Amino acid sequence: MSARPCVGIFDANYASTLAVVRSLARMGAPFKVYHHHKRCVSALSRYVDTVRPSPFLDDYTRFPDWLNNQLDEGAFDLIMPTSDVVCFHIANTLDRIDPALAKHYPTRDAYLDVLFKDRFALRCNALGIPTPLTFEPKSLDDALAAADTLGYPVLLKPRSHVLMRHFRGQVVESPEQMRKHFAPYQPPPVEAAVLRDYPDMVWPLVQEFIPRVKQQMSGSGALAQDGQSLAANATVKVDQSPSFMGTGIAFADANHTGFARTAADGARKLLGRGLYELEALSRPGSDEQLVIDVNPRVFLQMEFDLARGSDLPALWYQDVCGQTTPAAPPKRCPVWIDPAPLLVTYATRIVTGPHRWFFLKRLAKLLRNTRAVSAFDWRDLIASIGCFVWTIRYPQTFIRPHIREARTAHAPIETPNQTVGGTAHRSSARSDQ
Repeated sequence: MSARPCVGIFDANYASTLAVVRSLARMGAPFKVYHHHKRCVSALSRYVDTVRPSPFLDDYTRFPDWLNNQLDEGAFDLIMPTSDVVCFHIANTLDRIDPALAKHYPTRDAYLDVLFKDRFALRCNALGIPTPLTFEPKSLDDALAAADTLGYPVLLKPRSHVLMRHFRGQVVESPEQMRKHFAPYQPPPVEAAVLRDYPDMVWPLVQEFIPRVKQQMSGSGALAQDGQSLAANATVKVDQSPSFMGTGIAFADANHTGFARTAADGARKLLGRGLYELEALSRPGSDEQLVIDVNPRVFLQMEFDLARGSDLPALWYQDVCGQTTPAAPPKRCPVWIDPAPLLVTYATRIVTGPHRWFFLKRLAKLLRNTRAVSAFDWRDLIASIGCFVWTIRYPQTFIRPHIREARTAHAPIETPNQTVGGTAHRSSARSDQ
């Protein structure tokens, strides 16, 4: 291992991965980018000289052996945790990483506790961290009984995004819908290999449904090898699409709320060290924050933290190199947006109605307060444009759900605690667990 270890970077089409590439390049850290196809967003970046070939990350018949060989041969020393799938591979290869470097990652059990949502609920309960009520059915009868206990509507969630990367979940409002939607996932052969060790992963969880009538908070940061907080930020989700189980399309600064410290404490209990994002939601009529997810990796709104002065990849890498320097207090940065889905969503809401005038005014307010945009960097313009184009390349994933949701959206309701640039705004009463 060299004094400046080399970082292997995967998920080369993600905007968050592009943010990592830019961060490490600006600090002069050595890294190598890998992808299963030579055409990818990171290949357009001025900071990437070449994208090296690798098997498909989701190919559990080939990628694990390839990764082990690369680590044994010294192709790179570290692996940047860019997705749940990559974190799963890290958890299973920690013994191949130099022990001096491996101690900067969460343990294997800590990774699996947050990657597998049934384990996550049990671990949170053991640590006294409040979470939504969760059941682990393995048959339709079990699922119907769990839903009767919770009361409809309930939420079907994938047990892990190690499989079913793009399935966000399903709101079920009746026993008839449960019979329609509750079924085991049928993975393709290259994914099915992981089921030898985790056969129950095919079954969805049944979880209590929490309407999003209050702000959803998230805390992000980096923990040093000794658990010290290198940086901690808080964010409130302003909008998402599709509304029921959507991905965030606009976020606002929430560092004034004190949630950053709460999230850092929760991440420290669950992970111990490394990069993290913790998401929480409150039940109607309660101020208790229920932890709905912990991501032991970089995340969608990485550029938002960078815009606030928290360069999390750089801080994590410096800690690995023994240069722990806690970040300065974050700067205020009102709004971050993910432009492609946001513009598609709002265009559809405005065209199809109802509430056209409301959504037009809200879009104008969002754009006026935006200070950070997903994947966009003037210094890396070609890659920025490429990432935008890549996002809208798959209409079945990134466009059609927004159109369907906009056509059926409920009337917006008042949520005074959510802000856009410091001003109260309305939000759709849907869940985002």
